[in-house]
Amino acid sequence: MFVIDVYSVITFLVAAYIGSLAIVIYFGSDTPSSKAFAVMAFMIFIWMVAVEGLRATPDQQIAEFLVKFTYYMGSIIAACFFYFAFVFPDDRKPPKYLVPLLISIELLFIPLYYYNLMSIGAVHIGGIQSWGWGFGPLWFLFDIFFNGCFLLGIYSIYSRYKNYPLGEERTRARFMFWGLIIGVVPPSFVNIILPRLGVFEFNWTGPISMFFWTSVIGYSIIKYRQMSVKSVAAEIFVLVMAILLIGNIFADKFTFGAIARVGIFIAFAVMGYLFTKSIIKEAEQKEELKGLNNQLADFNKNLQQKVDEQTVEVKQAYEVEKKARVELEELDKAKDQFIMTTQHHLRTPLTIIKGYVDFLSNRPPETTLAESKDVLSKTSVAADRLASLVNELLDISQTQVGKSLINKQQINIKKLIKEITDELSPGIEEKLLKTVINIPEDSVIEADFQKLKEALTNLIDNAVKYN
Repeated sequence: MFVIDVYSVITFLVAAYIGSLAIVIYFGSDTPSSKAFAVMAFMIFIWMVAVEGLRATPDQQIAEFLVKFTYYMGSIIAACFFYFAFVFPDDRKPPKYLVPLLISIELLFIPLYYYNLMSIGAVHIGGIQSWGWGFGPLWFLFDIFFNGCFLLGIYSIYSRYKNYPLGEERTRARFMFWGLIIGVVPPSFVNIILPRLGVFEFNWTGPISMFFWTSVIGYSIIKYRQMSVKSVAAEIFVLVMAILLIGNIFADKFTFGAIARVGIFIAFAVMGYLFTKSIIKEAEQKEELKGLNNQLADFNKNLQQKVDEQTVEVKQAYEVEKKARVELEELDKAKDQFIMTTQHHLRTPLTIIKGYVDFLSNRPPETTLAESKDVLSKTSVAADRLASLVNELLDISQTQVGKSLINKQQINIKKLIKEITDELSPGIEEKLLKTVINIPEDSVIEADFQKLKEALTNLIDNAVKYN
């Protein structure tokens, strides 16, 4: 038997909100930390109902049971919080002994409460709270366990929150830390500390203050996807409205029925607004996702075409590179050929000059001036030829690799060969060779005189040297 008033309605509304939040988090996320938080939130929901039941019942036996039950639920909430603080936010695996240890402690508390070693009886004090109670000789065990779990848990979350780099994860950790501070401090003060001092009148405010804590966590879930919860607004709306509508069936039996109905209407309006806003946001996200999917489809459609275009460009670049490499190889060969030809062309007139100089040096003193002039004349011709080659090298910029500047003219081939043999006569005489030019006098060809002379000179010079 319970007496329902406006405070009961408010407490049950907050409890329904927390219970709904616990269910949504439990089924909306699959991380260990979110599961642990959901279990803790559901234990808080049960504790809130028990505390309100203690305030609303006129029956002393029920009150005595609920006094023990609320403290026992407090120890379970502390154990759940300690476990949650250990795994949040990195989903770390707790030590294997942690869960068995916490369960063992909770099992130990059951006989201590049953035999009145931690709380004693229930005394009617009147007013809003209705009931007070006493404490057994081992009451301090609950305080040590409860305060120890929460202090160590809050310190663990705070130390990790401070070590997180700036970003969304640090923001989520900050919301969780301050949300827990808001959720732990008021109920601990009015439901644990004040009763130890004999003050029970404010015990009923502890459950109602939980609304502010769950509001901070709920905002963090919606805004920053706290604990990776995938959906929130629709589930909370449906669950809470179901509870409110069931409560509204019996609203005419409430002492403050009109106020309760107003509260239900306000809650419905607020949650309806959040629900509508969530649907609009989800629709916008779907439209944005649809646009991205269309862009992706277009990209995939044109991907092969783009790949083919890039392939053609790569092939063209390869052909250009290949052509340039071939040209460089040809240039390198032309360079080598140029060096060899230049060496040969320079060596031939130098050989002729050296031959005539040696000829003059070895002639007897009685050599006539006419003979000397003839040799010197041929030496001069060879020197002119050498000068011509040097000029050609100086004017090399006028030629292109693979092409030559040809100055064609009519040449008497027999006369040209006679001129060459005269120039090479020192070597011919030294080797005791005889030359016969068996070419008609009128044999004329069209060619570059200088280049043809160089070619024939090289050919005849090699014939004289190697015979």
